[in-house]
Amino acid sequence: MNKNRKSSRRPSLAGGRQIRFTLVEVLVACLILMVMALAGAAVLCQVLTQFKVQQARRLALAAANTRLEEVRATSYGFLKPPSQDSFLPAYYYLHHTHDAGGNWTYGTDNWSLPLPRADPRETVTINGKKRPIITTITYVDLDGGLTSYDGLRVSVSVAYGPGAGDRVTLETLRSP
Repeated sequence: MNKNRKSSRRPSLAGGRQIRFTLVEVLVACLILMVMALAGAAVLCQVLTQFKVQQARRLALAAANTRLEEVRATSYGFLKPPSQDSFLPAYYYLHHTHDAGGNWTYGTDNWSLPLPRADPRETVTINGKKRPIITTITYVDLDGGLTSYDGLRVSVSVAYGPGAGDRVTLETLRSP
């Protein structure tokens, strides 16, 4: 008997039976592998979606923080309206003009007020999409006095997604 010659016999079990799979067994195995692959793809798709949402949230947070730092660097006198009379609303919007002087304009939703009007819906680009950034100033009266306000609450809100809850908001207080 020649030992170099390959055997044409198929692998067999201990009892001498050959290992064979039926077509049904092969199809069931393929079906199980396909279900596992689809489940893995669904998990991967969800992970990538969450990654994009978190990336957009981080960019919105950075934009809000940058705006808040711009407001903190601005003199209190430039942030408040020119007068504090009874016609002023409880809040107003701040709009950065981004010109050479770094000026701010302000406006309200109430168009009957004699304030300069600014579009409260500035936008920033997050992941290639324009999203609103809103800077709101609210008067703060800490001592209960009727003639003046003690400070301003600055709130910066940036949307990072299409949903109503897809926004970050940062706040700070400013005093004279």
